[in-house]
Amino acid sequence: MAYKDSLPNFICEQTTERSVDLGGTGQWKHKDKFTELLKYVDHEESRTMLGTNANGSKSDTGAEIDNGTVSAGSSAL
Repeated sequence: MAYKDSLPNFICEQTTERSVDLGGTGQWKHKDKFTELLKYVDHEESRTMLGTNANGSKSDTGAEIDNGTVSAGSSAL
């Protein structure tokens, strides 16, 4: 908690790339990539979707992320 309370206000762009291994064989394949605007202001985190790129096709702002796990924060915070 002390670490979280010591963080300054900031804004950054975060890009997350996801891969899948459907067979559990260690052969990971790219699934998609999405970009968010991450804001941390007065000890509160918020995220805004900027766009996605799934299987080589780009989507505009506000696109939904299908399936998979999406974190609402980092375990370090």
